[in-house]
This record gives sequence, C-alpha cells and structure tokens, in this order.
Amino acid sequence: MSDYDRILAQALRPVLEHVRLAVVQGTTRQRDSFRHRRMRLRDYSGIIELWAAAIRKLALVFVPVYTLLFVVRHEFITLLFTKTYAGAAPIFAINSLGILLYICVPTSILRSFDNLKYFRLRLSLLMIPIACLALYAGIRVAGMTGAITAFVIVQTVDLSILLRAISRKLKMSPRDIRRFAPLARTAAATVVAALMTALIKFVLARSPAFVVLAICSSVFMATFAIMAFITGAVTASEKAEMRGTLLKFHRLGAARLGFSTAAEIQEQRVG
Repeated sequence: MSDYDRILAQALRPVLEHVRLAVVQGTTRQRDSFRHRRMRLRDYSGIIELWAAAIRKLALVFVPVYTLLFVVRHEFITLLFTKTYAGAAPIFAINSLGILLYICVPTSILRSFDNLKYFRLRLSLLMIPIACLALYAGIRVAGMTGAITAFVIVQTVDLSILLRAISRKLKMSPRDIRRFAPLARTAAATVVAALMTALIKFVLARSPAFVVLAICSSVFMATFAIMAFITGAVTASEKAEMRGTLLKFHRLGAARLGFSTAAEIQEQRVG
C-alpha cells in the first residue's frame, strides 16, 4: 500500500463516519415508528410504506451527492491533496459507494422485531471470515483499489442478505416493490444532472481544479433541483415545506436589512 493510499484512507475515514452517523441519527425516529406500528397495529403494510418513504428521502440527498463526487472525483482529490494524490481518485470513487448502502436503513426494522434482534450480530460474525478472504484476494490482485472493491462487494452482499430477511419478515410481495418506484424519479434527475455536469467538465478540461469543481457543483445542484421538481422526485408536501423555509429566510433577511414593515416583523417574532 503506497503512502497516498494510507493518507487518503485516513482522511476519508472521518468523513464517511460522519455520513454514517448522520444516517443513523436521522433515522432514529423512523425506527421508533416501525416499532410503534408493529406493537400497536401489526401493520406490515404501513411499515413498508414508512420504510419506502424513508429510503426515498435519504436517496434524494445521498444519490446526487455520490454522483456529483463521482463526476468530479479527480478535481476533488487534487484540490484537497494536490496532484500528487491524483491516482487515488478511483479509490475514492469506489469507497464512496458506501454512501449509497446507508440509505436502506435495515437496522431500524431489524431492531423492531424480537426474533430478528440478533440477526445483525450473527450475520456480522459470519461475514468476518468472508471479508478477510475477500480483502486478501483484492489486495493480492489490485492493491488498495482491489481492497476497496472487495470491501464494497462484501458490504453489498451483507446488505442484500439483510434486505432479504426483512422482506420475508414483512411478507412483501412483488406489488410492494411499486412503493419504491419514486426512487426512479430521483435516479432520472440525477442522471440528467450528471450528464450536464460531465459536459461542462469537458468544456472546462484545462481550467484549474477549483474552478472546475465550483462550476460543476453549481451546475449539478441547479440541474438536479430543477429536474427533481419536474420529475416529481420532491413531493407536494415537501415543496410546501421548502417554500415555507425559503419564505422564512427571506423575511429574516429583509428584516435585518430594514425592508420589512412593522407588521411583518411582529408576525415573524410571533412565528
């Protein structure tokens, strides 16, 4: 393992850990809702609907974030660590795939069923030797890139087993898959934004990394936001919440600049 591989791995570990903690903390309420529905209502259909909604909301954030990082991976790495570490861009892209695995939040459902409470532990113990063998083979074949690839593959297999156990416990049928259909809208918006960003990146190929990263990020976010509204990836209730938030910040800014009337200021204080 080369020096830049070690430095990149150490630098990215806290970033990905923060992402993991954000997902875990953000889904604590979802876990409580799952348990409430199971204990009070025995409503498996409601749990599936709530689970699908949680995945859709997480995907609305993490799918475009990963896609943007993948498109500008070279510029992102060279800007943070200089061109000396440009060779680590593929490693960063593969390692960042772990972001997408967190959106499924299977642990929230597993903990709400007594007979699945220790399923996660048993599976982890089973996957340890498999992960060791996969990492050894990956390092022997392709070095650090192979190790990261093996890790992501093992994590994907682990998640697939968890999702299979959950689907059997919730007695999911092919009809329930349609509840996850809104994810296709997020994917469509992300693909359009990625293609537009890749085109801009090609045009700016000879520009400094900071310029490319700044312009590509702005283009991606603007394109994704527009396409998310057009495709319906953002629901009507979420649009209303966003309008309310924007209006609140607008009134706050206007009040600080002295453009608000006394009635508006009083209304904001009350709100």
